[in-house]
Amino acid sequence: MELGGSAYRMKLYGGLPGTTLTRLTNTAGETPRENAFTGSLEYSTDKINLRAEGILTRGVEKDEAVYVEAAYHVTKHWQVAATYQYLNLKDPPPVDPSLASLQKSGTWGAALNFWLNPQLVWKLDYSRVTDNRAARPADAVHVA
Repeated sequence: MELGGSAYRMKLYGGLPGTTLTRLTNTAGETPRENAFTGSLEYSTDKINLRAEGILTRGVEKDEAVYVEAAYHVTKHWQVAATYQYLNLKDPPPVDPSLASLQKSGTWGAALNFWLNPQLVWKLDYSRVTDNRAARPADAVHVA
């Protein structure tokens, strides 16, 4: 099992191409330092693979994101898997209000994987997206 984590503070700067970089401000006009906290967990055996990652930011931006994956080898070649992804970009609001629907999303996924060898896998997966940040057409099938 592997467990990881990190935390950091930084000043954020931004600007358009060809302009001077300036300190970014929050919606109140303040220039706080950005704080970010991340974590990860991975557990793996011959049959089971479990992974999780997350990040939380506070400061100029207030965001959170999570990714979770579970997979089980039914046989040497066949594997079933499930995933969940969540993203919430709380603050600042988008400059263009029409982009507000991109601030939050969640995705559930299921997959059937065929491992030809340890380095090569064929995957058939299904994703169910809420909101529209990672949306695909309603009848999309992804083969990777």
